Amino acid sequence: MKLSFHGADRSVTGSCHLVECAGKRILIDCGLHQGSRELDEENAGPFGFDAAGINYVLLTHAHLDHCGRLPLLAKRGFRGEIITTSASRELARLIMLDSAHQQEEDMRYRARRGGYDGARHDKNEPLYSTLDALNCLDYFGRTATYAQVIEVAAGVPATFIDAGHILGSASIFLELEEQSHRTSVLFSGDLGSAGRILLRSPAKPPHAENVVMETTYGDRLHKQLGPSIDEFYEAITETFKRGGNVIIPTFALERAQELLYYLSEGVTQGRLTKSTQVYLDSPMAISATEIFRRHPECFEPATAKLLQEGHDPFSRLRHVHRRPRAPPPPAQSRSRGFEHCVRRLRSHRDSCAPNYRRRQAGEHLRRGYSG
Repeated sequence: MKLSFHGADRSVTGSCHLVECAGKRILIDCGLHQGSRELDEENAGPFGFDAAGINYVLLTHAHLDHCGRLPLLAKRGFRGEIITTSASRELARLIMLDSAHQQEEDMRYRARRGGYDGARHDKNEPLYSTLDALNCLDYFGRTATYAQVIEVAAGVPATFIDAGHILGSASIFLELEEQSHRTSVLFSGDLGSAGRILLRSPAKPPHAENVVMETTYGDRLHKQLGPSIDEFYEAITETFKRGGNVIIPTFALERAQELLYYLSEGVTQGRLTKSTQVYLDSPMAISATEIFRRHPECFEPATAKLLQEGHDPFSRLRHVHRRPRAPPPPAQSRSRGFEHCVRRLRSHRDSCAPNYRRRQAGEHLRRGYSG
């Protein structure tokens, strides 16, 4: 029986933990290292184990730093089974295909620019391709259900526990038995905050003899949600009074959907003008929002009831996304309200941002990450 760490160890991305028990080798997550170009070399380097020797992968959730190297794992010989929740399976497909596309785009960019300073696994090929990501999907097997034991292998039952982080996210509780030795290990994954409007609060896990916990934000006290929402509405309203537009860079998963919910609520409650137009300029976020609609089982009960009664919290969304470098929509007169643009920004040099900054009446909002 052995536990080893191959990512998110003295760092905060690239989660990848290996459990060896009862003759089986089980990975908890296989994520991409994120943060700088220097991490490209680490992503392309050896895993620290033989990919072909892994029997199972248990995926806590679909963020890139937890699932982003699964296509590379399959590319290097993994032929086992990936087990996760239904929502995570759908989101992981979206995230991995998008990541593969970005890998291919980066390769083409480097080819045009003649490469960049620093080592790289092979500047003439992506870390993995769209085909690699599609091939990886073949290894997604059984679907885990919250709070129900699934027998991963003989002597290795697992329980996925709602982590309340993003749609389908889970902590994973393993009960391990090898010969006469028994123990239990809880892998927290990323934990959400209690009292969120869309997702249920994290469920209480069972007692575990060993805990592997994600602690990126463990030493921080977060601002209360209520004052943050008030500040959000105030910034939009003040921008409207100046005749401006608002652009908000946000994560495509979870954060975008929360913003859409609060925008809809703001209009319903009269805190935002009824003529508000919402543009979600991100194919990934649009797809993720559709996946959200298909998984009310993950929602906080009041929100799930809204959906069951036919009240879609995302219904004010205009599903519009523009081609790269396309100009932003035209400014509107005050009598017609204002445009609110929730847009996927890859960097501060994104083509949309300079156009908005040139409008002195506009507002550029940054929503802090609340873990």
